[in-house]
Amino acid sequence: MASPTEETRKKRKTTGDTTSAGPSPTPSKSEPLLHHHSSADGDILLVSSNGTGFLIESYMLKAHSSVFRDMLSSNDLLPSHSSSPSERARLDLSGDTENAATVKTVLSILDDGLTLRALVDDLKSQSIPVLHNMLHFAQEWDMPFLSNHVQSILSKALQHPDDLIRQVAEERLSPGDIFILAARSEMPHLARLAVARMSYWFDESDRPEKGASPPIYTHWWHPGIKVGAASYPCIKPSAFAMIPNKYMWSLLESGHPTIDKSERGDEFLQSIDSHDYCFHGL
Repeated sequence: MASPTEETRKKRKTTGDTTSAGPSPTPSKSEPLLHHHSSADGDILLVSSNGTGFLIESYMLKAHSSVFRDMLSSNDLLPSHSSSPSERARLDLSGDTENAATVKTVLSILDDGLTLRALVDDLKSQSIPVLHNMLHFAQEWDMPFLSNHVQSILSKALQHPDDLIRQVAEERLSPGDIFILAARSEMPHLARLAVARMSYWFDESDRPEKGASPPIYTHWWHPGIKVGAASYPCIKPSAFAMIPNKYMWSLLESGHPTIDKSERGDEFLQSIDSHDYCFHGL
């Protein structure tokens, strides 16, 4: 993962109406509406970019994020426990991806873990956007546990085709969606699992039976290729620009009709490795 930017390290930290860290003094802020996920023992008020507050224990942020740990440790004396959120240390998130849905899901994972089934049941059609936001959140705030957890639950779903993806998340997740998530987060092994599950128009064994329900649109993936009466999923044109070049090139190489479907994932990973070798050398 890339190192957090200096801008990230300068996220505003305030105690009540007094600025205690940050690039410059900020005007006083109204007390945000607290999310029900908040902890009664919280000593930090974490405010999402769309203005929802979460009371959380500072030790949890310190344990999972080196950036949060540095920020909170730089304050010699954090406020003692108080019944008023405005008297606690306050951290304001400003990124578009740091909204309430993302923060709530991040905290759920840090608290007690979160299964893919529970995540999709809660977020429904927003599952992929929030997963994408969480991977960005993990990179920006240096939270390896968070990114590893997301990668783990998606990998398990792809490795067990009769489990979560098919039974719970078919309308909201697809191997193609997971491939784009993996590509944008530099997770080649997760991308390999997704490639091994993706269908191409020339995959005879994947052709739906006559009268079968048409494929369902997902976040980035939709039925866009027709061969006779059958439809096969493909990536929306707008999603192509989101995929790093080496992942797209390797996807195209591994999807050649001469490559057996059972070997597609391994071919993809070999192509990724070859690309890295050519551009970076030994």
